[in-house]
Amino acid sequence: MKMKKVIPYILAGSLITSMAPSFPSKASAATWAEISVDLADRSLGKIHHGASAALYGLSEPNVPDINTLIPIKPSHILQKAPNGVQHPSGDGLRVADYFFEAGGKNIQIYMQDYYGRWYYPSRTPEEYIKEAITPITTEIKAYKDAWVKKNPGENPDDKFIYVPYNEPEQNTTRYPSIDSMDEVGAKSRATFNNDWLAIYKAIKGIDPGAKISGPNLLNYKPNVIESFIPFCIENDCLPDTISWHLLSNKSYNNAKSNLAAYRAVEAKNVLSYERKYPERKSAFPIPVDINEYASTAEIAVGGSLIQYMARYDELKITGALPYWNTANSYGSLLAGQNEPNGAWWLYKWYADMEGDMAKVHVVKANADGDDAGPGLYGLSTLDEDKKQASIVFGGTTGESHVVLKNIAGNKNSPKFLSSSDKVHITVWRAGFTGLTGFLAEPSQVADGNYDIVNGSVTLPIQTDNMESYYAVITDAVDSDQSSTWFKRYEAEHAEVRNHVLEPKSVYPRVSSGRSASNGQYIGGIDYKDSVVKFTNITVPKDGNYKLDIGEGSGSTANLPTQSGGGTSAQRQNSDFFIKIDDKPSFKVDLRADYSYEQLGMVTKYINLKAGKHSVSISKYNQDTGEMGQGAATLDFIELNYNGKMGSKPNYRVQAEFAEYDHENGLRRESKITGFKGAGYVTGYKDSNGDKGNIKKNKDGKSKNKNSGAKTRFVMGVQEDGMYDVTVRYATNNAGELSIDHDRQNVINIPVKNTKGKWQSTKVRMFLRTGINLLDIKSTAKLSLDYVNATFVNKNPLFKEEAENANVIGTPAAGDPSLIRDDAFAKNASGGKYVNGISSFDGKERYLEVPNIVVPKAGKYKLVVQYANGEYSGSHSYNNNVVERYAQVSVNGSEPKTVYFKNTISWQEFATVTMDVDLKKGKNAIKFFNDNTYNGGSNPYGGSNASGTEPFVDTVMVPKQYTPAFDKFAVYELPALLDKIDK
Repeated sequence: MKMKKVIPYILAGSLITSMAPSFPSKASAATWAEISVDLADRSLGKIHHGASAALYGLSEPNVPDINTLIPIKPSHILQKAPNGVQHPSGDGLRVADYFFEAGGKNIQIYMQDYYGRWYYPSRTPEEYIKEAITPITTEIKAYKDAWVKKNPGENPDDKFIYVPYNEPEQNTTRYPSIDSMDEVGAKSRATFNNDWLAIYKAIKGIDPGAKISGPNLLNYKPNVIESFIPFCIENDCLPDTISWHLLSNKSYNNAKSNLAAYRAVEAKNVLSYERKYPERKSAFPIPVDINEYASTAEIAVGGSLIQYMARYDELKITGALPYWNTANSYGSLLAGQNEPNGAWWLYKWYADMEGDMAKVHVVKANADGDDAGPGLYGLSTLDEDKKQASIVFGGTTGESHVVLKNIAGNKNSPKFLSSSDKVHITVWRAGFTGLTGFLAEPSQVADGNYDIVNGSVTLPIQTDNMESYYAVITDAVDSDQSSTWFKRYEAEHAEVRNHVLEPKSVYPRVSSGRSASNGQYIGGIDYKDSVVKFTNITVPKDGNYKLDIGEGSGSTANLPTQSGGGTSAQRQNSDFFIKIDDKPSFKVDLRADYSYEQLGMVTKYINLKAGKHSVSISKYNQDTGEMGQGAATLDFIELNYNGKMGSKPNYRVQAEFAEYDHENGLRRESKITGFKGAGYVTGYKDSNGDKGNIKKNKDGKSKNKNSGAKTRFVMGVQEDGMYDVTVRYATNNAGELSIDHDRQNVINIPVKNTKGKWQSTKVRMFLRTGINLLDIKSTAKLSLDYVNATFVNKNPLFKEEAENANVIGTPAAGDPSLIRDDAFAKNASGGKYVNGISSFDGKERYLEVPNIVVPKAGKYKLVVQYANGEYSGSHSYNNNVVERYAQVSVNGSEPKTVYFKNTISWQEFATVTMDVDLKKGKNAIKFFNDNTYNGGSNPYGGSNASGTEPFVDTVMVPKQYTPAFDKFAVYELPALLDKIDK
């Protein structure tokens, strides 16, 4: 039997160093997990992209940042009804324009969230229509009427879906035992069906084109559905979308059987519909939306989320990530305003995938020794336009094999590989970071050419059941192979655990409500002699390493309230001291988390010599005895190689793996030697590219600064600052290369003819923490290799402490002074901050930053450092955060409202970046709050869990403030550096 060659290349981390044979494996007798991908089986059709929605994914306009939405191409979101008092943010109409700008398709409105109580109060249809349905529908209809005037030719009815009921079976007062096969259940189903009809008619009476979703069950209930569908046929009240939830651990296993049961109900009722409405097109099949999926333990866990994602696309249904924590993290994919966590990258890869789905088969779900992981699974696509195949996968810990079958040799094999004897495969890894752990970029962990043997290739890789992986397969190329060394060390495996608690097991090790890397974490690191020490750390070479620390900073303390006087129990930041070998300890600030089990991650960069090292973590400085603040759990540490000793953080995105405009002629090639990665993007100004797109002035020079076709680079960086952005390209003529940053043109660079040779041009420019969108366009006939960003410094053109600005006004009654140096100033720049700016009492208060001097007029980046730890109301499990806001006026211009994402603790200072148009010379920027925000207000708040207390008039955020301001910085405009690298 012919064996596959061993491919010599550098593998990262603990990836397997030899290729598996390509003959059919006997995985049942093997130690590894295995899935196969049949690239000739396209029976599943086009990728559906059905799993990219979120419940309460957005809280306010641009919270989270639009940069975090555009790359994941969201399908729909589910938000609260306008003026609802269930939560203080997430109003579906207030976020609508922003969501549609990000590419979102439609917004589902949770109408019962108009009420303040969870679970909702039991109401008759008459009460519900009068109290909530009528005002909600009237307001949405008015928005739709205004929206279509601004967007002629589009259907406003496609933009909103009404969801009148949410988990109605939880209303045990009105619908007791709704799914039971007894008299009580039958009566409850009849009551619900009639209630549905009344509400349906009320919505349609106000908004005739309304689209409606339901019954929106907590889980699939066969008796409810079997009663509901024929009733709706008879009474002409079928929903436009059928919805239910899958919210328990591993409930993705129910998706296929639930859908089959539902489609069977449809099949039984098709003739009834056709007889009742012979003039209509059949209503069936009705789209199915699992509009809340994944348990509290599975959110932010890539290896679990991929199970839902893949199955939903196979079944051609849609789904939405749940709202278990906050309304500003898009289903717990985000660590901060513009900061992705590990799971976000899975959804970004998912959005990148296009073309036909290739069928995935599970040969063996779990590697030997892994009895906890959900099992190896994946979603694969074949894109003939871009000439690449791809797969996202994950779900088991141990050795995993991804067997790519029928790469060549089958009549349905990919056309671009039909004559190939090798392929190139690049693999990325997105590690588990917890909920609030910021992962600036995934690691590229494998890269190389693989022999095709008997039409197949086997990719062996060491996987972790918490993580997700992405592989892109192209034709073989001649280039240097590149991968990143990494190693994760679990806290429960540390060699020294002195005076700390025994490891606690959570998901996936046990079926719990929270998760941790390897399913365990360490707590109780609270005493002077408490220490967790990793002594077996070995790095392969001298260099700079990224050190990630997975932790849960759940500490609280009795602290001064920010308004109104007094004190209260509040979340606070915590400290760890890190000691590497025998070097002095250094303090690491851990931003507050919502609990000790809702984990996050902090990142530092350190220099290490090749060889063995130790890393000790404690609350007390092991050298001086200094006590750190608060307390935190410890989950893991991880090292990633960053570069040579002393290297600064740097980030690279290959053009061929970026989002390039192939519809306008851009394409991947590998003909020019010397490129990096799996090729480069070419086709700028080709005859089949953007011909005719470049207009000329009278002198014959380019009138358009930018070519129409673009390549978009999603560039994540760890912190705000100035970066050297390197663009590597080759040309055969002259022209202009333009860079757009976050969809705004920032610089145009003259391009000389390089005669087909590679050349690198550097631009020094500001990049902000998290995701930056860099679009490259060109009027030259350009081949684009990569974009690289290297951190330079945090030296702005202008900076000012908030306390040194013009702070105008006196505190509101009961508030402390506007300039404060209390316990919350622990992490404030300069040891002070400004808070209490409001106008709710009719008095004027504002902060003005004067004397901002810039050398020329232009659009500058203003970075505002702030804190916001405000909450409003309470909920059983959601954190009712408030996104404070400010009106911002530049040089007396019309003010712009900017929302500032909640930072969990008043001790945590984050940044927001905004574009400001400044004139040459002196400028002034004013910040104030006009108290016009409506966080939700109506007469139906209050009431207790049992509903025995009356409703009360409720205003969710009656007294509105700006955030706490710490520091302001203005960064210079992008500039071309003189140096050009060959």
